[in-house]
Amino acid sequence: MMSILTLASRNLNESEVSMEQNFYDMSDHELLQAKLSIKRDIDRHKKRMEELNGYLNERYFGIARDDLQRQGKDFGTTTVFSDQEDKVKVSIAKKVTWDQQALRDAFDSMNSDDARHYAKVTYSVDERKYTNAPPAIVEKLQPARTVEQGTINVDLVQTEEA
Repeated sequence: MMSILTLASRNLNESEVSMEQNFYDMSDHELLQAKLSIKRDIDRHKKRMEELNGYLNERYFGIARDDLQRQGKDFGTTTVFSDQEDKVKVSIAKKVTWDQQALRDAFDSMNSDDARHYAKVTYSVDERKYTNAPPAIVEKLQPARTVEQGTINVDLVQTEEA
């Protein structure tokens, strides 16, 4: 039987091999080694994708920005054409930040119905502060607190050989 590492090293595409089917046949050591191998591949591909996206951004951002500005927009999605007349869809997103104190002042000056309609208020408690809070505070906050299982991560810890 061929191990997942051998399959990965042959660089077969997903249609040729379903890695998930092979996981059931692997020892713990093979599973952890496969995880390390896949993580290295992912990291390498992420870096390459970042480089490619950077190049594409440099190449098409100015063209797309100019096209959007001709449409009277600063942000949005537009389709431009490559040198080979391929369609290239470019999205320039906007990022909005709000001055928190100015918003508080604005909502305080509105009638309460309008403020409730437009405002989005979220309360949270820093977990470190909660765990270090006096019992009286914990008692008041406890009914509002829900703890759920987060993600599970299993990593290989290599032992040093003597």
